[in-house]
Amino acid sequence: MVKRVSALPENHPESLAFSLMMIRQCDCLDCNPDRYKALMGCAACAKRTIGSYKGVDDGLLRAFQKARDEVDDYLKERDLAPTA
Repeated sequence: MVKRVSALPENHPESLAFSLMMIRQCDCLDCNPDRYKALMGCAACAKRTIGSYKGVDDGLLRAFQKARDEVDDYLKERDLAPTA
């Protein structure tokens, strides 16, 4: 999944969904400059979070699909859905 998504433009719905999933996994919205996670940097934090993930891969795939559905809904509600 990472290889496929990383090859997409950053504004592609799957890239946005992957970012949303990682923001949730890493708890980025609760991060601040005084925390160790922030001092490591976002890329290191993301690698650490996924490396220490205790669930099965299907859990991450479900989280990605949930984020993808939310991104799609958001884009449709605002008439921003990409054209095929």
